[in-house]
Parts: sequence; C-alpha cells; structure tokens
Amino acid sequence: MHARREKDGCESYCHPGATFSAQVGVLADMGTLEAYTEGMKGLITSLPDGNAEVQSFAIDEARHNVTVFGIFRGTHTGEGGPVPATGKRRKPTTCT
Repeated sequence: MHARREKDGCESYCHPGATFSAQVGVLADMGTLEAYTEGMKGLITSLPDGNAEVQSFAIDEARHNVTVFGIFRGTHTGEGGPVPATGKRRKPTTCT
C-alpha cells in the first residue's frame, strides 16, 4: 500500500470531509478519511514494508456507506514512530 496513491484513489470515490471510523485504538480518533490517509503516510515511514490485505469489502448505496475489513502488517525498520526502529514485525492488526 502506498499512502499517496491510497489518498488519491480514495478522493475519486469520496466527498470532501468523508468520515472514517475504526475499532483499532490507534485509528479510532481519526474521524475523517483524509486524517486516515495522512496518518498512513507516517506509519509507512516507520514500517516501509507495510501492507494492507483486504478481507472483506461492502457497499451499502442506500445508506451511502462503505465497509472494509482488512489486516495490516509491517516491520519497524524505518525512522519515525514512538521509538527507534526495532526491526520487529508488527503483529497483524485488523481494522473495520
């Protein structure tokens, strides 16, 4: 996953100010899709091999809602993050 492409790709399908929510603590307070894509840029800096695997994708046109369930994986080898690079692989984080 490349954060810039992700943001560009999302923009063509979402309206400005599109909301975002997740059940994962680190993502829970983001609130907007733009905040999520910007946050992913920072994450990819510290986890340069980071990738997301979509497990489920659903569109509810009547309610103008999209739901994605995925797993994110990455190894902390890059700069940034709350601690210096550890080289540890991040345990899968599921996000809905």
